Amino acid sequence: MRERLRNYRLLLRWLPMLLTNRETRQLLREMMAFVRGIPQVMKQPLPAAMQEITPEQSAHAPRRLGEQALRDLADLAAVLERRSVPGICLKRSLVRYHYLSQIGVPLEIVFGARFVAGEKKNDVTGHAWLEQAGQVYWESAENVTPFTPIYRYSPSDAIG
Repeated sequence: MRERLRNYRLLLRWLPMLLTNRETRQLLREMMAFVRGIPQVMKQPLPAAMQEITPEQSAHAPRRLGEQALRDLADLAAVLERRSVPGICLKRSLVRYHYLSQIGVPLEIVFGARFVAGEKKNDVTGHAWLEQAGQVYWESAENVTPFTPIYRYSPSDAIG
């Protein structure tokens, strides 16, 4: 419920800008298209998928929007693009990672897993989040704590 309210506030905060600024609308559309492409990209082995998602270091795009605005729009794109299959944490983490890396924000994406209680023996669930300098980036640490990191990727891992 708290997450849903946060998403509504995010939409309401950005609605005036989206209605009046063509460049912002175009960026949100671009981000939503990125989110729609995630299932296809993630069919690859994880290192290859992450290399494809990671923008080239020389391709840092100067954006008129700052880090917080890009992060908010990335979150909005992940919430609004409901046709994409992956969970919200994966969509949000990947779109944030891609667009914030473009402006040079040094992030690492972390994929984690944990066992969950249920009818099936050894049921596993996953979570994805970002870290900056070893600290959870713009997410509650309590959401991350139950998960054991199983794969980390940062732009420095990209080949080329």
